[in-house]
Amino acid sequence: MKVLEEANQFVNLELRRSHEEPWYLTFVDGSHVPSLRTKLWSFMRISSDEMNSPWGLIGDFNVILNEVERSRGVESNNHRGMRAFKEVMDYYHLLYAGFEGLKFTWAKRELSMRLDRMVMNLS
Repeated sequence: MKVLEEANQFVNLELRRSHEEPWYLTFVDGSHVPSLRTKLWSFMRISSDEMNSPWGLIGDFNVILNEVERSRGVESNNHRGMRAFKEVMDYYHLLYAGFEGLKFTWAKRELSMRLDRMVMNLS
C-alpha cells in the first residue's frame, strides 16, 4: 500500500499485490460546505483521467445523488451540488455500489439523508 495523495477531503491509496497491476482506493470525507466540495470533484476528475485501473471511492461525500436519498422534510436547495456529483459519476463511469442496512446514513431532527457511499469504476 502506498499513499499517493492526502488532502482535507480525501486520502488516495495505491494497492498492489506483488507482480499484479495496482488498484486504487480513495477514502472520502467531503466538506459540508458545497463550494469547498468542488475541490473534491476536481480531484475525482483528474484522478479518473489518469487511472486505467480499478478504482473505488468510499466515505462521506456529503451530498445526495437524488431526492430519493433524503427523508421528507425541507426540500434540498443543493441542486447544483447534486448535479456536479452526478456529472462526475456519469462522465467517468463511476457506479454506485449499493448498500445494505439503513436507508439513510445521516440524520438531524426530522431530516435524514444518504451521504455515505461507495462508488467504483469497472476497469
